[in-house]
Amino acid sequence: MFSKRNDLEVRSAGTSADALARVNARMLEWADVIFIMDDHQRRSLGDMFPAHPALERVVCLDIPDDFNFLDPQLMRLLQERVDAHLDD
Repeated sequence: MFSKRNDLEVRSAGTSADALARVNARMLEWADVIFIMDDHQRRSLGDMFPAHPALERVVCLDIPDDFNFLDPQLMRLLQERVDAHLDD
C-alpha cells in the first residue's frame, strides 16, 4: 500500500524462512527506517543480523501479525501508525 506513494521508496520483506522476499543485510543498509509489526519480528531481525547498525532504525508498530493480506483493519492500522513516524 505504501509503494503507491510518490514520496516514498518502499520495499517489503519478511523474517520467516518461507517469506516471498526475505529481509537481507543489503535491505537493512538501504533503509532509512525499518518498520516491523511486532516484537517477534524484532527478535528475528536481531537473530538474523546481530549487532547490525540498521537495527537502531527499527520501529515496532505493535500490530499483531495475525491479519489476512489486505485486511481493511490492518490497512487502517498501518496507515495510522506508519504516518506518525514519517517526516511531513
